[in-house]
Amino acid sequence: MKKKLFNKTSLFISLIAVALITAVFVISGSARANTIDFSLNVPATAVNSGEDVTVLFKATTPDIAEFKLAGIQAEFNFDSTYFTIKSVTTLIAEDVLETYKTSGSTLKYICVYDFETDDEGFETLGNILEIKLTAKKSIVNPSAVIEKDDVTVYLGDAKANALS
Repeated sequence: MKKKLFNKTSLFISLIAVALITAVFVISGSARANTIDFSLNVPATAVNSGEDVTVLFKATTPDIAEFKLAGIQAEFNFDSTYFTIKSVTTLIAEDVLETYKTSGSTLKYICVYDFETDDEGFETLGNILEIKLTAKKSIVNPSAVIEKDDVTVYLGDAKANALS
């Protein structure tokens, strides 16, 4: 009888040990960033109708080399009652193939790292785009009407796998 109790106890302790080890791996794995984050830097100073507002789109994840990021697709939807897009300037320092299209207050941007093998990607990103918007009317605080939610970003590696 004691032998069976010992086996059940051993089994129970083993299961708890496996659960704890699994939890440690999950927690330590989640400490590493598993996403690439972006931000929009928008000035908070007032602008009058006809004046320009410069918006900076940038990656805020410090080390992106581990992701093997090879492609960025971003769509910006600025409020058309406030802005029209005046110009777009790429700020990426690495070799890229890119294109963009503007229509009113919408900007669609695609950028692909110019890679030779499918194991390459951007080493760093930082600043990606400078977008100049022209105000259609006076705006007290442009940063109150332009938010990160106005941007949809899709990312991929050179093997055409989606990255989050």
